[in-house]
Amino acid sequence: MDPKEFGSYIAHLREKAGFESQAALARASGVWNSTIARIEAGQTRQPDPETLKKLAPFLKVSAQDLMTAAGYLPEEEKPTKPIDTREWYNRDDPPSNIELEEFLRQSNVQFNGAPLDEEDKEDIIEFLKFAWKTLKKEKEKEKEKG
Repeated sequence: MDPKEFGSYIAHLREKAGFESQAALARASGVWNSTIARIEAGQTRQPDPETLKKLAPFLKVSAQDLMTAAGYLPEEEKPTKPIDTREWYNRDDPPSNIELEEFLRQSNVQFNGAPLDEEDKEDIIEFLKFAWKTLKKEKEKEKEKG
């Protein structure tokens, strides 16, 4: 991504994250307003990785995503076949702990804009297990009635 395109991307993320101005993002993130202005104007060839790491949680993306967009990391190949969530939902067995852990171990996992700590992640896993069992029981009852 060239500097102008990257700058537009950062501006888009800032606005989408609810920061109406560069100054507001600067106050929240601790990154100088002038640095954000230069990035958004496309005047910074490749922003410093530490700057990107500071901005990422406030822009509601992972630091890895920003590092990739800035050209520090290679782009990952996208899966050719889209994931069919209906197929996943209708399985007879719940998603394995590995599937849930892989998702939750990602850096910068957030819910309603708040970062999740390890305790939050464990609570979510327990809740999902409970919800999964409850939904499966309801489906079985519906099958018996129908």
